[in-house]
Amino acid sequence: MVKAIRFLFVLCVVCNSSVFCQQKDSKIVLDSTTGLPVDYVYISSDDKKLVVLSNKSGRFVFVKPDGVSSVSFYKIGYKRRTLSVTELSRKDTIYLVPNLIPLPEISINSRARNVDTLYKNKRLYIDDYKIIDGTRCLLLTSFARTSCEVYLYDYVQRKQLDKLKIAETGDAIFKDCFGNFHLLTTHNSRQLIFTSDSTFEFLFKYEIARFDSSLRQCALRADSHVVLKFSPPPVINKTGHVQYPDFLAYLITSYHQKKELLYLATFNERLKEMLKAEIADHEMIVTTYKLIGAKPPSAESIWNSENLFFSRVASPVYAPIFLSNDTMIVFDFQKHVLIKLNKAGVIYKIIPLDENARTSREFEVVADGSLNRFYIRLKKFDSSCLYPFNLYNGRIGGEIKLQKKFASNVQIYNGKIFYIAREKGWDDTSYLFSQ
Repeated sequence: MVKAIRFLFVLCVVCNSSVFCQQKDSKIVLDSTTGLPVDYVYISSDDKKLVVLSNKSGRFVFVKPDGVSSVSFYKIGYKRRTLSVTELSRKDTIYLVPNLIPLPEISINSRARNVDTLYKNKRLYIDDYKIIDGTRCLLLTSFARTSCEVYLYDYVQRKQLDKLKIAETGDAIFKDCFGNFHLLTTHNSRQLIFTSDSTFEFLFKYEIARFDSSLRQCALRADSHVVLKFSPPPVINKTGHVQYPDFLAYLITSYHQKKELLYLATFNERLKEMLKAEIADHEMIVTTYKLIGAKPPSAESIWNSENLFFSRVASPVYAPIFLSNDTMIVFDFQKHVLIKLNKAGVIYKIIPLDENARTSREFEVVADGSLNRFYIRLKKFDSSCLYPFNLYNGRIGGEIKLQKKFASNVQIYNGKIFYIAREKGWDDTSYLFSQ
């Protein structure tokens, strides 16, 4: 079946949109709510002998084989739809209904909450995970750091649904802005295709550089628009000085428009002056050493000094962007403001951030996409705390302490906190917990 999937997927992808328009039997899969194309839909016949995937534009070509009476359409996040061959032959457009699972809302408060161990295996290392919905998640585990396995896991029933193994070192599971999941290894990336609620397969592998230059730059999708994230890498100038980028740019684009600047986050004025002074100091030291005929500092020592400056004083620009209902939100921690934009990219509100959110400690914004709620996570030594964030006034709420130390990869779904934690700081063995 895997070979059939790969062959037919190639057939669908290599055919561009103009070719599809010329095909009389070409069809398209759309989201019934947004009307947007649904990519990589798993399309299978009732006898399981024919398997097709829709392409990036939601299009596919279906040729009826003998003995087939019905065809099923499936993609994670949508309800499975089955059509008879007769009904399918009359349709050019197939609509899939989003699978919105009603869950009882859980309120996160500052009171101590019980910790639930969702996955624990002393033989394996949990390197990463991604929550799919209210019952399932993807686990990336490794054994002896020589190979990795991806589990489709029911964390409610503590049941493994499916598993695939790769003879490479796994780095992360990445969820792109289109809702697709990818396994990232040291050198390659592979997209996951869900063939049912309990099974999945890998598509082709691509070089990780190709993935980084395309999908990793896509920050979010707002209808037909895609927001791209851009920040240049650090460079070394003629004096050996390491120059880090002092800005983070978000560009907005679509299939029919050129890239346009959506929002530019830069160092504040104080940091810009400090950066200029840091550069001037290093250039003066190099010049002085050359004038007196002494050997100037090595590029490595300058690099280490710059890393210390950026890690302690001027950390790289952190301004995460999210989509909340019909609003794009940028947390600009350099200017200490919350920026709200509509889907067309027009700023319509700027809210000052709470004074308590102004911190130089290690922190990140964590989103609960199922409830459109946001939290600021602060790391304090070997412990972490969450603070709920109010999008209307920019204030943060009471402290929510994670019960396990050495917690990492904090995710929130439907008010439930998930994270990976080690039992001891020096132990690489990690387990998945919730509270």
